[in-house]
Amino acid sequence: TRLLVRYPTNPAKFNGTVVVEWLNDTTGGDQDPVWSEIYNQALNQGYAYIGVTAQATGVKDLKAWDAKRYASLSSSTDGQSYDIFTQAAQSAVANYATLLGGLKPKAIIGAGDSQSAFRVDTYVNAFQPLAKAFNGFLAIGRYVGASPLAGGLVTTSPLPAYVRSDNTAPFIQLNTEGDLEELLASYVRQPDNNALRTWELAGASHIDEHEAEYELATIAREEPTLPPVKCEFGIVSNIGLHEADNMPVFEAENAALADLQKWLVQGVGAPHGNQISANPFWFNTIFRDQYGNALGGTRLPDIQVPTETYSAINVVEPEKNLNTNALREIFESATSESSEIPTGLRSAGLCLLSGFAAPFSNSTLQRLYPTHANYVSKYTAAAKESLAAGFLTPEDYAAAVAAAQASSIP
Repeated sequence: TRLLVRYPTNPAKFNGTVVVEWLNDTTGGDQDPVWSEIYNQALNQGYAYIGVTAQATGVKDLKAWDAKRYASLSSSTDGQSYDIFTQAAQSAVANYATLLGGLKPKAIIGAGDSQSAFRVDTYVNAFQPLAKAFNGFLAIGRYVGASPLAGGLVTTSPLPAYVRSDNTAPFIQLNTEGDLEELLASYVRQPDNNALRTWELAGASHIDEHEAEYELATIAREEPTLPPVKCEFGIVSNIGLHEADNMPVFEAENAALADLQKWLVQGVGAPHGNQISANPFWFNTIFRDQYGNALGGTRLPDIQVPTETYSAINVVEPEKNLNTNALREIFESATSESSEIPTGLRSAGLCLLSGFAAPFSNSTLQRLYPTHANYVSKYTAAAKESLAAGFLTPEDYAAAVAAAQASSIP
């Protein structure tokens, strides 16, 4: 298979931890959504990183993309994927002299986002107890179920698929508001324990603007012959009032990585998150405030001191933004034994998962924040609260406060 490795060129900057990401193949080839969100934290804090082409779809795409370089790749079934993930972690430990430029790892974190998070869940439940190849895990955007042991995206049993209660490797699972609504993650809630923390990020979509921009740039660079995605990840350009959900999920992922590192190195458990408020008697419908924003959950300063309505589902203009053919392909392949994921999704775009944001009117902003100084003061206080709670890193706190100061609100 193929391992994509990134590490500090200066050994003195290495913090001892390697993040091993299960690369995501939902759009027909490897994408690195975890890296797309944590790269600032990883670069600034000295992490090493290994992206693993674990699934047959990724192998097939690489062989088509560069037939000469990747001619020797041969993975043929996703039944091999879990052991590939195990051996990637084992290789980082056993072969660090060549694989990591001589950087000897002290901790290995297994990570995955979306479809890859489904597989990380299965890995934690079925393989980690035997292999013990990882010291901790980070999964973003899980489904109510988990991935099967072979091909396909999800399995129908067990449903819901809880994280086993006897897992001992520290595990943070971060679910967005969109994951609760679209992937039914609200039906797989379970209490935190000594090794498990679950955060539910209010106002956030499964794919936020930050990740979408990274992946669009990646596809444009690596597949320049592909046309631009047809729905631009949910942006409604002809109205001019909405854009893809820009709740900064990357800030929460950076914090999760920092908290997980502290957990592994210092033995200090990560903070517990609050659940997003929902009606258990009506399909777990999310309770919202007067502005349409979710109540409860892990709350970044952007939703504590809001300037817009955050929708985790993009339903502004369904006839223009929901590519029903693409969605049907996803769900039809979900329980299939095939390892093939439809490559057409790359050009179609996963619009439904990107949500949208609608800015408040000037009158609403003026009422909430009479002056710019008032807005900055409230935002800074909320950011300090998130920082103290462990849901914001010092670097992201400084950047967020600086952005508030530089804004023109109200």
